[in-house]
Amino acid sequence: MPEKVLPRFFGKKVNGKFTFNRGEENRYHAYLYKLKDGCEMFMVLGNKTNATVRSEQQNRYYWGVVVDLLAVNTGYTPDEMHEALKFKFLRVRREKLPDTVRSTARLTKDEFCEYIEGIQRWAAVEMGVVIPDPDSVMLV
Repeated sequence: MPEKVLPRFFGKKVNGKFTFNRGEENRYHAYLYKLKDGCEMFMVLGNKTNATVRSEQQNRYYWGVVVDLLAVNTGYTPDEMHEALKFKFLRVRREKLPDTVRSTARLTKDEFCEYIEGIQRWAAVEMGVVIPDPDSVMLV
């Protein structure tokens, strides 16, 4: 059974009030509408840049090493490889609904590490391609 992805809703505090980013409020209300009466929930609020966004160094490593190395080995362009990796590792399946693909830009730092580790294992086993760990490469 696929892992349930907990939704994230983005916004900011303006003049003492929480304001959703464009389109987020509709997604939030649609999510709440689907919940059963009496279900228990939890909410986590945090600073987006510290809590939810992958680091610039992670991004450089992903595009400059992971995506580039696999693109060269498959003949895909970097953008095609990125889309293929997202489809393979970040696809969300929902019963009776079309599949969707999570955005890498919305992964937390930990989730992004898990994403890259999954790609590394898959590349080694399925393709025979060893993707070096981030601490063993020099990023410029």
